[in-house]
Amino acid sequence: RLATFLLGCLRMTTEEAADEVATIGTQIFLQETDESSMRESNARKLKIALEAILLRRGFPVNIMLNDNALESSLSNVVAFAATSASIDRCHSFRTYSSPYPPVPCTFVEAACAILATPHFLPPIIIGPRLRAREFVGIPWGLNNPTREMLKEASVIFEDITIVSLLLSLGAGRQPVLSFDSSLSNWNEHFNLLLAHHSLNCERVHIDLSDQMSNSGAYVRLNVKRGMEYIRPSDWQKLGTIETHIDEYTQRRKPSRKIDFCIRIIRKRNEAIAIGQPSKFC
Repeated sequence: RLATFLLGCLRMTTEEAADEVATIGTQIFLQETDESSMRESNARKLKIALEAILLRRGFPVNIMLNDNALESSLSNVVAFAATSASIDRCHSFRTYSSPYPPVPCTFVEAACAILATPHFLPPIIIGPRLRAREFVGIPWGLNNPTREMLKEASVIFEDITIVSLLLSLGAGRQPVLSFDSSLSNWNEHFNLLLAHHSLNCERVHIDLSDQMSNSGAYVRLNVKRGMEYIRPSDWQKLGTIETHIDEYTQRRKPSRKIDFCIRIIRKRNEAIAIGQPSKFC
């Protein structure tokens, strides 16, 4: 999520963005906690780290997310977060103009809003006192935001606008969830079920794959095995994660998908109208 802003707004290279994300991750996400004081401490660390990044890139620490200096002629950037008042609805943090009213916020506030995570980072309150909203991170059940991105694109561009490629990047498949009726701790099992449902990204992928099967414009890259039990606090296992990614991308089918994406991006072949998949969302 943070990489979206680093790549699109601050125009970092992929290596630069990966290094910054890894540095912040090892400072904040190494230990889950239920202590509010620890989460507040993590929030301060995150704010300091984000402000330091902005200064190194030549931007003021209080720069607004929709500031013209963060706009790029090469990309439009949008990220989503939910509020505590409606945890299953998306609020869009955009770097570009939209028919819908924006969430007035700084770059740092937007980054904190999309990164808010139970056990690691607290919600963030954005807005004037009487109209403030509390943002709590990823909307419930929307870990895969491709549908929301398509809805956003259909608003910004006309439905008849033709796109060449819709590329979805996964963070690794989850393990198969089974039900053990012999478990004595039903609350624990129910919590696992809720967590699995909220983090599951494959249903969106399957639906979009079916809807766009004839166009060839939709491609998803997602490590199939090895990432199932990686936890948000496993930042000391970055080497292991990179190993699984390397093994996946070197296989024949994923490798051919990557080559296909590169060819499509270079040639910009017309493939599908934005409104075609978004009307099913």
